[in-house]
Amino acid sequence: MNKLYYIAALYMCVMFKTFGCGVGERHIFNCESGKKVAQLCLNKEKGMGYFFYEKEALKMKYPESSRSGEFYYSSAMKVGGEEERVRFRVGLYDYYIYQISMNSKDYPYREESGVSVIKSNRKIFNMLCENVDSRFNKSDLELIKTESIKSVPIY
Repeated sequence: MNKLYYIAALYMCVMFKTFGCGVGERHIFNCESGKKVAQLCLNKEKGMGYFFYEKEALKMKYPESSRSGEFYYSSAMKVGGEEERVRFRVGLYDYYIYQISMNSKDYPYREESGVSVIKSNRKIFNMLCENVDSRFNKSDLELIKTESIKSVPIY
């Protein structure tokens, strides 16, 4: 019976790409693009964690050891929509997990989520999410620090 449970759990991880979030953790954000996956996971005792996978191999984890990293949430109203970001810093690099939505008579409908890496106010990496379930879980974002949205070209 234990072997059957292990196989079922492994299948679920592969099918739904839940590599980073462990038992008792919730997905706040899941972004898939080709063979790349970026995730934000939340454990109410440990805090938030970011995981980046390429070809199902863990390439980056923040924070590296315990879940005591500094994450910041910001949002701003846009023409007919909203922009939301979660940011953290590693050395000289700012990582932005973002989602935007806009719809007005002057701008066609646009909904986009992704991950960008910024160094010295220049975008050096951007990954657009291809999956439709890449929206933030807003109730969990209330648990992290807030900051004013920065005018940085992230998308």
